[in-house]
Amino acid sequence: IPNSEYILNGGLMAAMALAKYGRLTGDAHAIQLTRDILAGLPPYQHTDGSFPHWCICSRDVHYTDWMTTELILIRRSQSDPAIDPLLARMRDFLAARMDSAGVTRYEAPCPDTPDCTIYYYSIATGCGIDYDTLGFTNEIGYSALVFDYFRAPEYRAVMRFMRSLEHGGTFA
Repeated sequence: IPNSEYILNGGLMAAMALAKYGRLTGDAHAIQLTRDILAGLPPYQHTDGSFPHWCICSRDVHYTDWMTTELILIRRSQSDPAIDPLLARMRDFLAARMDSAGVTRYEAPCPDTPDCTIYYYSIATGCGIDYDTLGFTNEIGYSALVFDYFRAPEYRAVMRFMRSLEHGGTFA
C-alpha cells in the first residue's frame, strides 16, 4: 500500500505483519517500516490518550482499545521506544472510561458546560461516515489485555465483568 495509507489501524495492521516478518527474517526494510508506522501515530493521538476512528475529531473507546492490542502484539515482535508511551496514554484514557465494576462508560458530562455530553463512540461524535462502535464484546478482552500489560488495577474489575457475561462457555 502507499505510505500515505500506513496510518492508524491500517498502518498498525501492516506493522503487526512487518514486525513479525522482521523478527523472523531480520529484514531491515520491514523493521524500519514498522518504526516509521509507529512514529506516525503520535500526531493522531488526542491529548486524553484516545484515537479517532474515521473522523479525526472523534474519541473512540473501541478503536483506541483495539489499537492497544495491535501495539502490544507489535511489541512482542519488535521493541520500539514509541510503543510504551503511546500505550500508557491509551491505558489512562481507557481507565478513565471504566467504572469500578469494569464496565465501560461511553459518555461523560462536558467539563465547564452544563447540559453537554461528550461521547466516546464514533457515530455519536457526529462522524457521519462512521458506524456504531458502542459496546462490542471483544472490546472487553482488549481492555483486559492493556490493563494486564501494565499490571493496572482495572484488570481485575474488567475480568470480573467479562466473566459475568459468559454463559456455558459462550458470550452473547
